[in-house]
Amino acid sequence: MPALPPHADPGGLTPEHATTSQPHSLPDVAETQGPLTTEPPALAMNENSLHGASPEGSHDGTLSPRPASEKPEPPCSPVIDSPSELRKSQLMFESMGVCTPFKDDSHISTGKIANQKIILSAELGPIPEVKNTWLHTIYRSEVLDKSIDDFLRDSPLYDSVKKRWDVPETVVKEEEMYKPLMKIIKAILEGPGKAPPGCSDIREAVDTHDAWLTHSETGTKTRPDIAIAAAGPSFEEPTSWSSKTETWADAKIKRVGFSNIASVFDVKRNKGRDKEMEQVEQGAIYNRQIFIHQPNRLYARSLILTENRYQGLHYCRSGAFYTEYLDLHLYPATFVRLVCGLSSYDERDVGLDTNIQWKIEDGRKTSGTISTVDANGEKAVYSIEMNKPSFIRHAIRGQGTMYWDAKGSDGARVLIKDSWQADGRTRESVILDQAANVDGAVKVIALEDNLAHTRDFRPANFEFEDFVNRTLARVTLACPGPSLAHFSSRVEAFAAIRDSIKGHRDLLIKQILHRNITMETILIVKGEGSSRGVVFDLDMALCITIRGGRPPLALTHRTGSTIYMPISMLRSYKEKLFRIKLAQDYLDDLESYYYVLSKLMMGFEGVGKPVPAGDDECSVLGGWEGPPHYLIARNKYSYLRGLIIEPFPEFWTPPCTKLNEKFQKYMFDLAAEKDLISQMKDPKERGRRLHNLYNKIDSHYETIIAYFDEAVEALEKAGEILPPQASPAPTVTFSPLPSLATSLNPFSQAHGLATGSVPHLTLYGNGQFQFPAVPFNTSTPPPGSRLRNTKLARLPPSPSMRPGKVYEAVPPFFGKRLVAGQKRTSEDVEDVEDNTSKRNRRSGAGIGGGSLPTLDEE
Repeated sequence: MPALPPHADPGGLTPEHATTSQPHSLPDVAETQGPLTTEPPALAMNENSLHGASPEGSHDGTLSPRPASEKPEPPCSPVIDSPSELRKSQLMFESMGVCTPFKDDSHISTGKIANQKIILSAELGPIPEVKNTWLHTIYRSEVLDKSIDDFLRDSPLYDSVKKRWDVPETVVKEEEMYKPLMKIIKAILEGPGKAPPGCSDIREAVDTHDAWLTHSETGTKTRPDIAIAAAGPSFEEPTSWSSKTETWADAKIKRVGFSNIASVFDVKRNKGRDKEMEQVEQGAIYNRQIFIHQPNRLYARSLILTENRYQGLHYCRSGAFYTEYLDLHLYPATFVRLVCGLSSYDERDVGLDTNIQWKIEDGRKTSGTISTVDANGEKAVYSIEMNKPSFIRHAIRGQGTMYWDAKGSDGARVLIKDSWQADGRTRESVILDQAANVDGAVKVIALEDNLAHTRDFRPANFEFEDFVNRTLARVTLACPGPSLAHFSSRVEAFAAIRDSIKGHRDLLIKQILHRNITMETILIVKGEGSSRGVVFDLDMALCITIRGGRPPLALTHRTGSTIYMPISMLRSYKEKLFRIKLAQDYLDDLESYYYVLSKLMMGFEGVGKPVPAGDDECSVLGGWEGPPHYLIARNKYSYLRGLIIEPFPEFWTPPCTKLNEKFQKYMFDLAAEKDLISQMKDPKERGRRLHNLYNKIDSHYETIIAYFDEAVEALEKAGEILPPQASPAPTVTFSPLPSLATSLNPFSQAHGLATGSVPHLTLYGNGQFQFPAVPFNTSTPPPGSRLRNTKLARLPPSPSMRPGKVYEAVPPFFGKRLVAGQKRTSEDVEDVEDNTSKRNRRSGAGIGGGSLPTLDEE
């Protein structure tokens, strides 16, 4: 990507502009876009045109229209004699002041653990401390309390007279506490925490302080001190193996990972309250991986243990909190109860959704089901499509969106979507009802709301300024076909985008603004009918309900994928840009459609051939999802302006590139006009200019749709035809991945298991869950291994990045240093990266340790 002059930045004005355009102070919400009135301004259809109302563009970083000689000739520019239904609907949105601002999250978080902690800290926000009395109230039952009393009375590990556990009073190093604490925890799991009669599941305390557990992100590992390893319907071993070729004891694989951990405990020396937040952030690193590897997680909890104290940590979709410490020796019953609860055989106690379950063979998930409701509200059980990846949001706080590809009992394919919706915003159920008769939207089969509330995972009457309750909703959708990434021809891809734009327009007529246009939210229609593409996922949509009135400003921030985010929204992350933050509108969504087209054409070199993952940070797409937001805005501005040129793969023929060029130039002029409007200090003038711009809404949609019509017609004349209508294929959506990232879906790997495998219980040696002292995975290069280029070890492709190098450990050096010699501490968190990963990170590959923001609420 060529270097840009310092002044070519849409995120800031040049000095000469600043003297005339800089507002002395930002207006309040009511002034940001024009006066907020119940009666919007009258339609004025004969005002200055879009292109004639704006000054000529320049290279000063301000978005302004290109000269008339450079503008694409629209295929059609209809004259509007009277307000259309589309214009009337847009008028309903005009009185909005601002949208809820965006915020980063950890969806894509790479690089060193220290960098990830910074990103997670920003995502979680302020973390409150709650009273330790809450610890006395959870996991209680008469049977368990009786068992705990008996255990404390009879166990040689606790002296009831001296009121003291058999642990050192003072220690010099943390390592001195591992053995005595492990002995106590194991005794608890064999006593009051043992499995109920008839239960074949397993819970085992494992000392993992010397065992590196692999993260979902390539090149990153951490070592929690103690892990409660688990076997059951929600857990699987991190690596597959075959009982027909090797025994459990002889299999040289890592047998503990974040995919089969019920909870983690960390051991620390007493170091004062100034270290408590570091411990909470370290716990967030571990528990984020648990959320990623266990997709049916509702919440995750951990314990911090010291020489004489313990405290609880809690993480869920509303954020995190930690408790005050309790004395380990004075409150032994609560400590035992917490260990039992965090290793409970009832998966609901450890924070798992038991409506989603898997069948486990040889320690791996081989099939699964989701229980929900059908169209009549009756219970329905769907089979999970195990051979296809689904979308999983890789953050703790936020919507936690997941898509499940599944089949009904009749074999019909469905798409099941889980998301946590924040209080204070329009529920998706209301939006779906309003969109029920829109042809361009995915059809809803059933919706199950109120499955869980984050407030129920917290102390009673919990209040905190940054806390907003979230509710889990599960929507079952008809599956018309795969996502856009799985196009079978150029004609099909363009027709799908075109028809989804029509669907977006039809939703807007119904007073619904989508606001989350990505490759994942566009589905190709494979069934009967004239439409070849639809949009779905409306939980981030802005909806003016049938009851009337503007939608409320949500209480939580939004998050979103920067690769599709319009320039005006990217700038909303940064304050003091001498621009007024305008509400997100249909023009922003149309701009997102252009980025979808660009990712399609730059990210695929053929049907089913995404551009391989790589480490080229200079690619256009790499510049849209890795750098800070103001730099992404600059990169997108430069690309729309035509200052950056990157050739498309040869697969995309002249009709395709011509479509991209026309869409690019047209979208630049629209973005430029909106940018100029955002610099106006006078709210009335700003509102008038926006009103005039919106008067051309019908022309905006029809012009862009016509560009796609021309491209489809040209491709058909060249001999390419639409694929025949077929039965729907499974919907496959991709979570945006950084360069060099592994698949983030715990059940997306091929299992390759034969039928009739030995049940997992018989493999553990009479029920004992035995792990090697230093588990390792022979498929992952250990720290310090020498690397070489190879074509054998290829990483999962990411359409967003260019081809890069792949590596394999050289056998003579394999295993020479399986574990680092020193233990990680709170002050100096260690993580393992091979030399190549370090070079990529330092050069900016793998998104450079940055976070990928995502869209969340209104």
